[in-house]
Amino acid sequence: MTTTPRSHRTKLRLPECHAITSFSLESFRAGKALDTAILGGILQLILLSSQKATRSRMEPEAPCPASIPSVERKFHVLVGVTGSVAALKLPLLVSKLLDIPGLEVTVVTTERAKHFYSPQDVPVTLYSDADEWEMWKRRSDPVLHIDLRRWADLMVVAPLDANTLGKVASGICDNLLTCVIRAWDLNKPLLFCPAMNTAMWEHPLTAQQVGQLKAFGYVEIPCVSKKLVCGDQGLGAMAEVEIIVAKVKDVLFQHGGIQQS
Repeated sequence: MTTTPRSHRTKLRLPECHAITSFSLESFRAGKALDTAILGGILQLILLSSQKATRSRMEPEAPCPASIPSVERKFHVLVGVTGSVAALKLPLLVSKLLDIPGLEVTVVTTERAKHFYSPQDVPVTLYSDADEWEMWKRRSDPVLHIDLRRWADLMVVAPLDANTLGKVASGICDNLLTCVIRAWDLNKPLLFCPAMNTAMWEHPLTAQQVGQLKAFGYVEIPCVSKKLVCGDQGLGAMAEVEIIVAKVKDVLFQHGGIQQS
């Protein structure tokens, strides 16, 4: 049985009971005979007051719902960025994702991707290969790529360049990003946005490798045709940021991460 702390217990109203009792005794001493019904009523009031005080001691007070803080867990999105020129759009992509209520975003970058953006333009935590090795010194230290795959509810790799596409398709995991993907929980959604030169996109290996990622259960956000930075015209450009964000919203809604607007 749970007992209410001493400081919260309701004290008996002893002065009132004492006053009533004193009044009754003095009345008798003064020779004023009280009516039996009145005396019974007084005694009943004393008894009810005593019982109410006893219940107050035994029953803990229920907390007011307004006093209980409401803590809602955010939906964790891990963005992977690789060494395609489309990595220029990383700051915009992160900014648009942060506009979605209830989302927390973290970025994992390859070393080559760093060439295309400034970390100061990315307003979230950004991890790279050096962080993986600096965090681990002994057996009890955290393993970053495992911690990240546990933390994330969804991963989106944008852009996914030809090099990393080939690595993921064949199971190579030689950097932080590919280690996260290799350890990825297949019960969680992973979206990938291919981005490469048209000639690389049209190579027969590309279709095979994209097909392998789909066989893993990953979701492709297809590249688009446009004039590329190199001057070529054709397929291979990363999907527009708005399309990527819209797909993320769709997947989040399917998994209960956000409410459909």
